[in-house]
Amino acid sequence: MSNQLELSDLTDEAEVRRFSKIIHERAESASTGIDRPGHLQLCRLHHLEEAGLRHERFKAGDHELMADVAIAHAGSGHNVWVEGRTVRAGLPAGSRGSKADTVAVFALVIDADADKYIALAALDVGREQSR
Repeated sequence: MSNQLELSDLTDEAEVRRFSKIIHERAESASTGIDRPGHLQLCRLHHLEEAGLRHERFKAGDHELMADVAIAHAGSGHNVWVEGRTVRAGLPAGSRGSKADTVAVFALVIDADADKYIALAALDVGREQSR
């Protein structure tokens, strides 16, 4: 048995599944009454891949599949996140889509992980201003 830490050991699968379900519920709620509610967009980036930013789309409610995909990508070293919007169906594969492709916004998202080093400083500024 190896004492080496694997990337998959860093992913809390139960938390990813819980989060995915909540995100899908919020997207469905924000899309109530919209004829074509669009798709949630899971994004991934790997520092060793030349392909750059990649996207996969999921129908609202398909939280189990999205969680499976997110867990698999995280386990292979990708930085994985979901956008706080749905995008129109039919976007070309590989396209993130523009502002005009947004169907519904269901979350305000702050990029506060350590990959940019400035995100947490920006949050501190926001806290100072709100005091």
